[in-house]
Amino acid sequence: MKIWQWGPMGYLKNFGYAIELGHRVYLIDPISMENSLFRDDIERFISQDKKIYLTNTHSHQDHCDNNQELLNHYPEILFLDHFKLQDQAILYRTSESYIQVYSMPGHITDHCIFIAMVNNESHSAILGDTIFHGGVGNCRSGDALELFSSIQKIKQLVCNKTKLYFGHDYFLDNCEFLMNNGMVLPSFIQGRYDRRVSEEVYIITTWQDEMSYNKFLQIEDMKQFIDLRTKRDCW
Repeated sequence: MKIWQWGPMGYLKNFGYAIELGHRVYLIDPISMENSLFRDDIERFISQDKKIYLTNTHSHQDHCDNNQELLNHYPEILFLDHFKLQDQAILYRTSESYIQVYSMPGHITDHCIFIAMVNNESHSAILGDTIFHGGVGNCRSGDALELFSSIQKIKQLVCNKTKLYFGHDYFLDNCEFLMNNGMVLPSFIQGRYDRRVSEEVYIITTWQDEMSYNKFLQIEDMKQFIDLRTKRDCW
C-alpha cells in the first residue's frame, strides 16, 4: 500500500490524494492537471495497467472541480460517486490490507473519510475537511454538533501512529490561532512552525502528534468545542 499526495495547490491550498493498493488506485479529491507531478503520476498508473477510480471526500466545489477534466482526459478512470458509498463500506481488500470509507458529517452533511488498514491497524487516514493540521473544518455548510461527534468517532478508528492527510494546508494559520489564544506549542510543533514560516515544506503528521497540541481534538465537552469553533470562525 502507498499513499500519494499532491499539492498544496491554489489559493485554498488544496491537497489531492491517491491510495494505491495492489492493482488498484483510488484518486481522492484530485487537484488540477496543471500540476505536472500529478499528471505524470496518473499516466504512470495507466501505463502500469492499474485500475483507477476517482472519488471525493465531499461535494464542495474546491474538492470536486477537477473531476470532469480528469475523467474527460483519461477515459480509463472510473468515477465512484461518494454519495453512493455506504458508511463502513470496504472499497477494496488484499490479504493484509483494505480501504474503508466512513461517513463523517459536520463540515458538510455528505462528508466521508477514507482509512487505509494494514494488518488490522489504521495505517493512514484521508480526512478531507474534518480535521486539519492544528485545527478542524469549519461548519458553514454543516453542523458543529455533527463535526464534534464525527471527531469522537475518528478517535475510535485511528491509533497513535496513524498518518493523517488533510484537505488543505492551513497549518500556519491554525498554529497562529492557537498561540493567539494562549496555547504554547510543543517544541517539535514549534519547530515545524518556525521552519514553515521561512520554507515551503509540508510534514506528514500522525494522530499522536495532533493530539499533543490540536485543541479541537483534545476537547471532550461539546459546548467547549462549539465555542472554540465559533471563536476560530471569527478570528
